Order: sequence, then structure tokens, then C-alpha cells
Amino acid sequence: MKQADERFFQKFFPPQEFAARRQRLLDEVGPTAHVLLRGRSEKVGPRFLQSKVFFYFSGIEIPGALLMISGPERKTTLYLPHRDPERHPEETGLGVEDAAAIKAATGVDDVCDRTVLAEHLAAVRTLYVQDAEDELPCQTRFEAAAAAQRRATDPWDGRPSDTQYFISLVKSRCAHLEIKSLTPIVSEMRRVKSPREIEIMRRAGYLSALATTEAMRVTKVGLVERQLAAVASYIYYTHGATGEGYPQIIAAGNNMQFGHYSRNDARLVDGDIVLMDTAPDYGYYTSDIGRIWPVNGTYAPWQRELYGYITTYHKTLLRLLKPGVMAEDVVREASAIMAGVV
Repeated sequence: MKQADERFFQKFFPPQEFAARRQRLLDEVGPTAHVLLRGRSEKVGPRFLQSKVFFYFSGIEIPGALLMISGPERKTTLYLPHRDPERHPEETGLGVEDAAAIKAATGVDDVCDRTVLAEHLAAVRTLYVQDAEDELPCQTRFEAAAAAQRRATDPWDGRPSDTQYFISLVKSRCAHLEIKSLTPIVSEMRRVKSPREIEIMRRAGYLSALATTEAMRVTKVGLVERQLAAVASYIYYTHGATGEGYPQIIAAGNNMQFGHYSRNDARLVDGDIVLMDTAPDYGYYTSDIGRIWPVNGTYAPWQRELYGYITTYHKTLLRLLKPGVMAEDVVREASAIMAGVV
């Protein structure tokens, strides 16, 4: 049988960190409950990227995976589809046939065929599931929720979200289950970052800075906005990221007025300034940087004044950020301070 190797497993976190998160999760849900997490089934873009919540608790990047974490046994079982054992995992993705390699690399206790999940759920009474929409590549859960709402209310669509459909499947196949929401528990857990998470976020921030600096260096009149985006993408891919954390914003001239402009198809004109807002996806984390600079390399007086105002606001926000302070309080106090600057 063709074997999987270390290339198929993430290198950002040790398996012990995922195991510790799962044990903490069990402490939150209680000793009699189970947790069921659903991974992504399909690629979104050029390569497979996992649901961020699923990755947070497992580090597993295998399409079609499901994860059950048992409170009574304090163990984790991964459910996978089969793959053709005569074909290389590079062609098919990993499957149940790779159970030994998966357990060694990820720290899960058992790997089973997906078809036995319903049988295992028969012995479960209380099941926690994530009812917030999946965080996907280039999309937050809030954006995913808004997209799901638009689809559900579209008179020519009307489909439920993938998350809600999954929950309805579980309820229909296991009517005896008491289903509870995992979302508030997970949100609170993810609020405070581990030392390794902070290290990865700093690396993501460094790559954002590197990409922005290089884009500044190559900027010249006549380029198209997307050419600066290409510079950033090159930096990300060559430094270990999986791509962009969200659609890049390269807004020159009047395009700056649109907060999430992403067409990136306008030419850079002499006398304009350009806004770049970009970040990589690095180990499922992102840390963005936004900067503006003159296309021709020299600030006009009004551009310098605008840049000074933005810099003052930025420094004001940084001074107000501290542990225990709510975001809305920071914005309100910063607005009051900046009212005296305008």
C-alpha cells in the first residue's frame, strides 16, 4: 500500500498543544458530554484548507474528516473516508488506511471509518456541536453567517448553511441526542492565545510588513494595482504561508474611499496615493497591515496632512489598548481625542 509521510501533516503546532486544547474543552463541557466537530469536505481555491475551529482542536487537514471528543473516556476519535490503497495519498488525500501515521502525527487516540459514526453516537446522550458558520479561507465566521443568511433568504436559492444542514442531519439520524451549542465555549477559549499562537501571529505580521515594504519599493506610475498584490503573494508563498488571509486591498486614487475595495484593476497614476491592506494566511492565522504612500514617491502637502492624521489616530488607538478594555470603549475614547485634532 502507498504510504503517507510527514509532508501530509502541519508543522505549525506540536500535537501536544492540540491535545491540551481538547482536554480543556472537555473540562468546559463536563464529564458526561461529547463533542462532535465537522471538518471541510472540499477545496476552496487551489488547495485544501481546513475549517479553523476543526484545525484549532486537531491540526488535521484531511477532507471529509469528523472528530468526536469523549467526556466519559477523555479520548479523541477521528472519522475518515477510505482511499484507494494502491494510489498515493498525494493523489487521493489521506484516509482510514493511514491510521497509524495519522495517530503518530496528530495525537488522536483512534481513527475509524466514517460509516461507524452513527453507531458510536447511539451511546451518546449530550452532544456539543459548533453552530456558528465555518471560518473559511479569506472569510470570517461573521462574513460566512451573512453569506448564509443571503442564501437562505434568496427566493431562487433558499438552501440552509452547511453548518445548519449538518446539525439537521445529526438530529434526524440520532433523535435521542440533546444538542448543545459549542460556539460560546470555543470563542472564549480562542480569545487568549498560547505562546506558540502569538509566535505564529508575529510571523504573520512580519510577512505583512515585508510584503508591504517590497510593494512600496516597486511602486511606479503605470503599474496596475494587482501587480502590487502579486508582489505580496510572492512574499507570502516564498516564506511558508498558504496564500492571502483575505482578498487583498490595493486601492489607488479614488478607490481608497471604498473600505473593502478588491478589484485591484486600476492603473497607478502620477500624483495619486495608494492604499495597501494585506496579510498572509500563516498556519491558519493572519495579522494585517494597512499603509498608504505616494505613487511617484513624493507626498503632496495634502497627502502628507492626510497621512499625519491617520498616523496620529493609529498611535492614539495603540495608547488606549490594554488588557480588560472593551473595543467599543477604545473607539469611543479615540473618537473624542481625535475630535480635537481635526
